[in-house]
Amino acid sequence: MVTNAQIANNFATGIDTYKTANNMFIDGNTIYSYGYHYPLATHINDNVVLINDKGYSNTTAKHINHVRVETSLKKQYFLTKVQANYFIADTEHDIKKLFKARKPQIWLNRLNNRVQHMEQFIYNFGTPIDRFNSQGIKFSDVVIKNKVLKLINQVKKLNKIYS
Repeated sequence: MVTNAQIANNFATGIDTYKTANNMFIDGNTIYSYGYHYPLATHINDNVVLINDKGYSNTTAKHINHVRVETSLKKQYFLTKVQANYFIADTEHDIKKLFKARKPQIWLNRLNNRVQHMEQFIYNFGTPIDRFNSQGIKFSDVVIKNKVLKLINQVKKLNKIYS
């Protein structure tokens, strides 16, 4: 019987384009957890993988970890850091927390990590992700990209204020 770790390894190495075990399966360049409704990760190209790190359960968290470990030799992007709606909501939340923080460096570090991840993704692919589902990746339009870039600039200004 094939284990979930082996399925994640097959996904990472590209050995199989269709393989199944327990509650994970590969179909094409995407690996799924529990069904087509939850794409776990996809190969953007041979050296880059997008990991859906928005988990629903303990088992899904284990699936995410298998994929993270097995694809560690590739460049990994995490959906919660490069999908526009997550980025915007989380960044706005952390900016509010920063203003009230006794130790602002904690919140600045979180913001800087997220911004760095997004900037690198935009540099490599031109725009943030709008959606990632069983139909694949849909990239954001210019309006959403500009909102993300505005938040990135706001975080950079906050770094100057708090340094």
